[in-house]
Amino acid sequence: MNQKKPSPLEQILQVGQLLKAADRHTLAGDFDRALQEVRKALEVDPKNAYALAYEDRIATFRKEAEQKKNEEAQQVEFEAKLKAEREAKRKAEEEAKTKEDLFEKPFEERKALYQKELAKEWKHGRPSSGQYERLEHLRRALDITDKEHERAESHAKLNSYIAAIKVAWEDGRVSPANTQVLEDLRRVYEVSSQEHLSIESQILWQLKSVKNRGTVLVVDDDEDYNKLTVEILRSNGYTAISCISPEEGLKTLGKLTPDLILLDINFPKPSMSGFLFYEKIREREELDIVPVIFVSALTEDHIVQAGKQLGADDYITKPYTEDRLITSMEGRLRRYHLLKSRGRRTSS
Repeated sequence: MNQKKPSPLEQILQVGQLLKAADRHTLAGDFDRALQEVRKALEVDPKNAYALAYEDRIATFRKEAEQKKNEEAQQVEFEAKLKAEREAKRKAEEEAKTKEDLFEKPFEERKALYQKELAKEWKHGRPSSGQYERLEHLRRALDITDKEHERAESHAKLNSYIAAIKVAWEDGRVSPANTQVLEDLRRVYEVSSQEHLSIESQILWQLKSVKNRGTVLVVDDDEDYNKLTVEILRSNGYTAISCISPEEGLKTLGKLTPDLILLDINFPKPSMSGFLFYEKIREREELDIVPVIFVSALTEDHIVQAGKQLGADDYITKPYTEDRLITSMEGRLRRYHLLKSRGRRTSS
């Protein structure tokens, strides 16, 4: 059945509705949808003068919108360029003023300032490209020659390297049996074998000056307490080695023998308990007299009693004070060193 053709009045109404929709889309800047509505209107009345004129109107609006968009983009680009030029000019003026002020300083003062900045940038290893760029600006401002720069940079690099070794030694990461960290530091600071040999005496002197009251293994899965305990120990002159599980603790004990162990009791599954860890280390001859202090938030009498029955040297509950921790350790360490010295005399 043929669809009934709309009457002229109906056509006028339909075209009017479609052109109104096209007008809304045009005002919103959606010219493609506006054009779709106009084409629908032309399907209703192909000879409608308003619809035919609207196509041209949309094309004009589209062109004007694109032109406006281009002009706005050009304006934004121009303003950004102008801002960049002003910023560059400001920086150049600041650099010139800084250079002028710095250049008026005595040479030794300028050299000391440059050495200070080099030391700061080399503190954690070779500076990044951005840091080097900043140093280069400063070098020019201070009128530091290439030869003076090379000498100052070598001094800053090697001093930073020595300081990093000292920190690693205090942390227990470097020892006669473990030199991997030393190799890693050499790579980070780009220190050659020859350079290392040239400062070996300084390194040894620094390490001898390190106050070390003993090595303490901290085994605790509570990261906050672990970190707190390590900080307390290091601030009191101890080398602290941190482990977050009994399994990690056993691996560490395969590489070194500490002077004391601070051990938590409760560990999440599938880790072993602190009690089982204690039994395992007591089975090893080289650890049988190493003092072990249980550190736990558990305060039930039967838990404390179980730790003591196993033979733990002490039991400290969390939260604890620095004085409580250090006092407990000092007494156990004195006894441990006494037993060690007796053992050496007996064996000799």
